[in-house]
Amino acid sequence: MTQIVLSALLVTTLAGCAGNTIKRFSNDGVKKQVFDWAFWSQSCTAADFTIKVTKPPEFGVVEIGTGTMVIGRESATGARMACEGKTVANKVVYYTANDGYKGVDTIGLSIVGRNAAPRLFTLEVQVY
Repeated sequence: MTQIVLSALLVTTLAGCAGNTIKRFSNDGVKKQVFDWAFWSQSCTAADFTIKVTKPPEFGVVEIGTGTMVIGRESATGARMACEGKTVANKVVYYTANDGYKGVDTIGLSIVGRNAAPRLFTLEVQVY
């Protein structure tokens, strides 16, 4: 069984968002982390998954990279995590708005893990 986690960047956002729309803020021309995600097994090792861009931004570029995260006390569902304090690999989404662009840009994402139903997210990035 694979447990699912949202890193600290998203836990508070998802608790207050409607559906799967996540709002972020950025400045034009600045590369900024706007999303990250991790899956891990009961043995606290990273599980493989993919993040795909289903709708690219109209006014900037998106990049998917890798990183690491420390597993927190609670999952997105509020369950106590047996893997608390362990470090696992995660995937990170970066967004860079075009120079001079001001307004809202939208990015569609699909996350697919082994033995897990796809999760779809929309990122709305307000660019200042």
